[in-house]
Amino acid sequence: MATFKGIILNGFDFASYQAGFDFTDCTGDFAIVKATQGTWYVNPAFEQLYDSAKQAGLLLGIYHYAEGGDPEREAEFFVQTCGERIYGAVLFIDWEGQSNPTFGTGKDAEWCRRFIGKIAELVGATCIPYMSKGVAAKYDWSPVCSVSWIAQYKAKAPTKFVKEPWTDEKSFGTMECIIYQYSSNGKYGGKTVDINGATLTKEQWAEMAVQKGAIEDAKEDALEPSKTYITVTIDPQKAMENLALAECGYVEKASNKDVYRKTANAGHNNWTKYARDLHAAGYYQANKNGYAWCDMFFDWLMVKCFG
Repeated sequence: MATFKGIILNGFDFASYQAGFDFTDCTGDFAIVKATQGTWYVNPAFEQLYDSAKQAGLLLGIYHYAEGGDPEREAEFFVQTCGERIYGAVLFIDWEGQSNPTFGTGKDAEWCRRFIGKIAELVGATCIPYMSKGVAAKYDWSPVCSVSWIAQYKAKAPTKFVKEPWTDEKSFGTMECIIYQYSSNGKYGGKTVDINGATLTKEQWAEMAVQKGAIEDAKEDALEPSKTYITVTIDPQKAMENLALAECGYVEKASNKDVYRKTANAGHNNWTKYARDLHAAGYYQANKNGYAWCDMFFDWLMVKCFG
């Protein structure tokens, strides 16, 4: 049995459904928080989770979920949304198949290369790709990045941090795995969270983070007459329409399981990601999962697109 060795730092990654995570019950070293998706979605819990992690003294990371559209526009939207919180954070691009038509087309590495290149141009720092171990081994990622954040799970059993988590005997591909996500069922802070181990020191993490001086240098470069820059205009009504269309095919679940997968665990018990996300973000007076969700879907669209 193979294990992932050399872990120095332990950490979490967060999306909207971990809103309200209790950092007083935190034994980790770093937190990576989702900020954006595509060119339309902002995690409603981004600021709360980021600020709470910072106050708890954790090293910080921010990630963008790719939708496989225009990589430069997605990069600009990500940086614009992060605002001042980008300083001191390591940046990541989440490359998965859901809501991403470019995934698995053979253009995966090129899309990520363009996104990461735009990030470097905008903020003067690297951006690390996140993906499953199978995807990492499938393509040549050497033109994209030399290091990666890789996911692979042995089982779904609840767990805490472990020193040498399981991995299979297969290669991590052309990139060195420096952060390994080995469970989506970590039990900390009163929540179910993804947990990770990193082979980085705190000093190495800080070296990869965005520095304010580097951003100022990038802004000065932008003043060069030879450069052409894109102004991103987000039409909120169009964003809501696109989000609604992207949800076509989602089925309600038989139980509170696989709610973020479109067709898995299909049933007629009214369990949905829409109710879960709204409850996590503090809407309604109680958890409405298990209730009829026709109105919840429109509430979810409004929250995702307009805050």
